[in-house]
Amino acid sequence: MLIGLLSVLVLQANPPEFVGIPDAAILPHYRPQQQTMWCWAACTEMALSYQGIKWPQANIVQRAIGLNINIPGNPQALMRATNGIFLNEEKKQVVSSGQMILGPPIPHVLYTQLKRKKPVILAYQQQQGFIGHAVLLTGMDFNLRPGVLEPEINPLTFHIWDPFSFRVVQGPFGEPQFVPVPELRKRVYNI
Repeated sequence: MLIGLLSVLVLQANPPEFVGIPDAAILPHYRPQQQTMWCWAACTEMALSYQGIKWPQANIVQRAIGLNINIPGNPQALMRATNGIFLNEEKKQVVSSGQMILGPPIPHVLYTQLKRKKPVILAYQQQQGFIGHAVLLTGMDFNLRPGVLEPEINPLTFHIWDPFSFRVVQGPFGEPQFVPVPELRKRVYNI
């Protein structure tokens, strides 16, 4: 028992580690959402852009939904938007393959994707199957804790890029206007 206790103390004494994509590498690929319900399309555009695939939000929505309209995404649309053959910046065909996991994010899966420098689209789902909001996870601070067979990944913070980086203000005729706020693009959330 004392040996197990000592190993816990040693693992917890280690400072947090970062895994993921540095801010400077993702910043050129940041895209605000172009419509009020296109957070999922903006996250898809950012993820594809980071991988060298230039595919604007309007094309993403058209591909996923079949129409270019302001509509919230759903898990199926997000899968259609991220999976397929695209042309990269060098005009070469690139296969993009996304996966969907229902439920809370699995730390080991997030760690593996981020270790491979692959951004992760996180979305929460509302009742009717539509996405409530989507953001792009590009990094995670974590430490290790003892596990049954191997140390477990203990997420501490998520580094999130949010495509809804606006403040809503009332326009001169009472209509909502969206004012960009650059400091809302990137946030770090404690888990």
